[in-house]
Amino acid sequence: MRRPETNAERLITFTDGVAAIAITLLVLPLVDLVPESQAKGQSVGDLLADHTSEIIAFVVSFAVIARLWWAHHQLFRHVEFLSTRLVIESLVWTFTIVVLPLPTAVITAYSTSPATLCLYIGTLIVSSAALASASINLRAHPQLSGDREPVGRSGVLGIALTAVSFTLALVLSLVVPGLGFWSLLLAAATGLVQTPIERRWQQQQQRRDGVTGPGDASPSPEAPPRS
Repeated sequence: MRRPETNAERLITFTDGVAAIAITLLVLPLVDLVPESQAKGQSVGDLLADHTSEIIAFVVSFAVIARLWWAHHQLFRHVEFLSTRLVIESLVWTFTIVVLPLPTAVITAYSTSPATLCLYIGTLIVSSAALASASINLRAHPQLSGDREPVGRSGVLGIALTAVSFTLALVLSLVVPGLGFWSLLLAAATGLVQTPIERRWQQQQQRRDGVTGPGDASPSPEAPPRS
């Protein structure tokens, strides 16, 4: 017997479909280049060499959408019931995923400039900020998780750090000449910040629970004093 859908499952199915379509749209401009190149008598090598920037932009945007989708997927594993605010946050995220093929096309057609940087990285900031807001919302309203595991603060931290990294990437790309879209590598380094913070939280929890490390063990009070 098929299990009845929860309130959240239809929304999750919808957003999954949108992400798949957005990724598909990314590759269509590259497909259109093939007959044009063939009509000009170019070889496959010429095609790849002449359109390297478009191919790189496709790969980067594919990776970005995949990462944002995975973050959305991981977050909504904890969701069983929906609220109006949560639906809006998810739809804002969905909007950014739908829009992303447009900035991708823009950055391949135009040289890097403050406008192209703001358009592309700004879209990523809005997308990750919508997820961060949703994670905070779920953390504050655990009843939306129903019988599922509530969102932990580590999950909120990871999404929030992604939003912060995209924001810093945009600032750096605008301030540092020539940096351009290389600033997006900051998003790959969020784990370097998240890991020590989580370790610190774990140590604090252990102290609250009275758990000590091997070096902190004290003599048992029942042990007789040594003469």
